Amino acid sequence: MHFLSKQKVWVFDGAMGTMLQQLAEFEFTCPDELNLTQPDVVLKVHQAYIKAGSDIIQTNTFGANYLRLKRFGLESKTYEINKRAVEIAHKASSGKIVAASIGPLGELIEPFGDITKEEAFNSYIEQAKGLDEVDFINVETVQSLDEAEIIIKALREILALPISITVTFQKSPRGYFTMMGESILDFVNRATQWDVQAIGTNCGEGFEQSLEIICEMKNLTNLPLIAKPNAGIPQFEDGKIVYRETPDFVEPLIEKFFNNCVKILGGCCGTTPEHIKAIKRIANKINFDG
Repeated sequence: MHFLSKQKVWVFDGAMGTMLQQLAEFEFTCPDELNLTQPDVVLKVHQAYIKAGSDIIQTNTFGANYLRLKRFGLESKTYEINKRAVEIAHKASSGKIVAASIGPLGELIEPFGDITKEEAFNSYIEQAKGLDEVDFINVETVQSLDEAEIIIKALREILALPISITVTFQKSPRGYFTMMGESILDFVNRATQWDVQAIGTNCGEGFEQSLEIICEMKNLTNLPLIAKPNAGIPQFEDGKIVYRETPDFVEPLIEKFFNNCVKILGGCCGTTPEHIKAIKRIANKINFDG
């Protein structure tokens, strides 16, 4: 990720899924299919984040691995969905950096589930085939380090692109752990054995807890750090899902992320272009005044 040296900090984009739900012209069950059925809506999301100040935008491919698409009967379109997502992002990018989003299978891999390691590996191989024309791959919302290792190995089988990886942690009385009980230290120790160029955290319970995770992570690694927190824990009110961490709420925290070694900051579920504008204001101050 050679571009990181060109400025002090970088602004990622915000949520894709929640934005698509707002903008989609008709109902959908698989967000990744919109790359084929409603490409203009996906384009609008990218353009909104670029207008808000994103230096980096991410493809609409979070769930576009073979096994996840198979649940919707779309497995035969794995390559097409991923390739089209990259094309849409490049159309919007106007020279901005394009990252490819890769998320988890959403199912447990052996010995905890029915998916074999080979099936998982092949699922990501199929996805990676359509992602060769991005600037880097962002593996995100990781909740199992074993699955993460399978993803990295699959990507490295056919791609020579830089890879970043961000993990989702939950807070417990003993600290932060993944769904599979792995600590921040476990993650850093494993990640240093993989061919990855940046690490961090995404999703989770909000900006404050994401900052706590980053503050622990920065003392364990020299790799560039990425954070893409949720806008809080989603609440169900009056028939709608609401995220409580508004741009005004998160703005006082933004500089703290950058002061704690975060090189790239954006948002995950519930964040909007307004959140990105707030991040951009602080990033500009650091890049141009600091």
